[in-house]
Amino acid sequence: MINDFENNVKLFVNYLKLEKSLSDNTINSYIFDLKLFRTFLEEKANIKRVNDISEKVLIDYISYIGRKQNKREKNYSGKSLYRMISVLKSFFKYLHLHGRADSEHRGPPVSARTG
Repeated sequence: MINDFENNVKLFVNYLKLEKSLSDNTINSYIFDLKLFRTFLEEKANIKRVNDISEKVLIDYISYIGRKQNKREKNYSGKSLYRMISVLKSFFKYLHLHGRADSEHRGPPVSARTG
């Protein structure tokens, strides 16, 4: 488990609840998307800390969620993919603004697209 990542997700979720006043459904979607990202980091990229996440890893993740891996994995709609990328951008923006990530770790490139 990535303790650094988990801790940052908890802080981010608290921020979303308390300062952004997002609905429970929206927050649950954010949590789902971030758990999927964490699984990718652990299983595919062998990343242990937020500051170890490079732009290449983010691009690899976007590519990964943008294609169906096998019969057991879900094929996400364009709308879901857009939300997943948006969640990552919000998460990394939060980390950067709150001094929880190096300045070079700002999230997915602005031009990130899927499929």
